[in-house]
Amino acid sequence: MTYLAYTGIGSRGTPEHILDIMRKIGGWMFTQGWTLRSGGAKGADSAFEAGVDNALANTLTNGSNHYHPKEIYLPWKGFNNSDSELHPQNLPFTAEEIQLSRQMHPGWHRCGAAARKMHQRNLRQILGHPSVNGDVVQPVKFVVCWTEGGKLIGGTAQALRIAQSCDIPIINFGNTTNTNQVYQMLRRMEEIAHEFKEKLDGSL
Repeated sequence: MTYLAYTGIGSRGTPEHILDIMRKIGGWMFTQGWTLRSGGAKGADSAFEAGVDNALANTLTNGSNHYHPKEIYLPWKGFNNSDSELHPQNLPFTAEEIQLSRQMHPGWHRCGAAARKMHQRNLRQILGHPSVNGDVVQPVKFVVCWTEGGKLIGGTAQALRIAQSCDIPIINFGNTTNTNQVYQMLRRMEEIAHEFKEKLDGSL
């Protein structure tokens, strides 16, 4: 079974007007048949997830037409009070995941145990996990996020480095400074989403 997934992440300090946009994106993408991959953190992660949850609560199908409405990957069980079961107690980090996370982080030697788990979780936000999707597991089609100034900073940077290494398009609202630029980003996101949706529909 084929499905479409995108990553919705960003800084805990994402501005409120961008969080509102992210909630709307989460809801709209759900209605378009997309799966959200995120990490359950405060700020951007929670905004995207709230958008999906609100859309789920207002649909008669309750997401039954989705392979997975959302995949919330946690660094440990109960992170930020999330009830997601996609945590290392159920899905232990593999040696391959740990090695790749180490390779993608320039300051791995400075990271403590908790930070390393966060970065290993970030890997799953982009690449997914076979225990969730089986043989169809694949990288996301694109990433939507906010980092200050559009820079590779904070925990989000690890996920963005992985996305860049896979040539995955990144829509970073941190690169916007006015309303017109925000609209341009939204149009670009819609174009990418429609392009992949048309390819999927054409293959069925």
